[in-house]
Amino acid sequence: MNELLRYLNRHSRTLTIYDYAGTENQLQELSQWLSGYGIDVRTVATEGTRLDNVAVLDEEGTVLGACAAEEFLSRLSFERAIEDGEEPSVPEMVASLSTDVTVQPAQSVKEMVRISREFERRALREGGGELHAGFQRLSQIANSERTMEMYTTLANEGVDVRVYGYPDTTLNAVPFTVVEDDHRELEQHWFLLYDGNDDPQRKAALVSEERLDESRAASSAPSAESSEPAGVYDSAFTTDPETVDELFTLARDNYPDLLVTSE
Repeated sequence: MNELLRYLNRHSRTLTIYDYAGTENQLQELSQWLSGYGIDVRTVATEGTRLDNVAVLDEEGTVLGACAAEEFLSRLSFERAIEDGEEPSVPEMVASLSTDVTVQPAQSVKEMVRISREFERRALREGGGELHAGFQRLSQIANSERTMEMYTTLANEGVDVRVYGYPDTTLNAVPFTVVEDDHRELEQHWFLLYDGNDDPQRKAALVSEERLDESRAASSAPSAESSEPAGVYDSAFTTDPETVDELFTLARDNYPDLLVTSE
């Protein structure tokens, strides 16, 4: 899935704040807020240059704009937003961004499940089409009653479901196609590709790569026998029809023995 991630990462965005002068709480709130726009927030100390709280937004190395960080921080009134039922206003250079593809590094398992469920429900509502889902290891679907129920229902409702994973367990008597990734080509990747059943507005894709969660690794080493994901996920997702079509093409070009269709 690395080729698919590289394709999607062309849309990765970073807000770099130089010589940040706000609080840690403000920085956390800002990161949470802008993650919805696929923007990763980081700070840089310039060691004497003193750019004085300047925020620079770039997309894959191309600068999209710059302003005082206060332009963002002054709009961080989440308490007022909750009380008034309003969303914080968005700086102009963020409001104009395309949302066709969202790139989000270091996503938790919980967030990955949320996005996957949203796309699975999309396929379920459609009741047809082709859905490819990578679970890294087959035990991760076998050990989740809710996930097994979802994929069984999808298949029974008419969706051509294909699940992928290293065969560390056996899935017997399931109504969907199981593709065993014997060579571990996909083991680091959590992905979901849905073709929309010929409806462009239903198409969706999620592609991610697992990496070590340093905080978790420092606190406790996971059991070697555990099938629980050990890290966080650098992920990208999209509902843009043309982008989803391109991802299907890239997947079939790079994994012709795995991503075989019923056609």
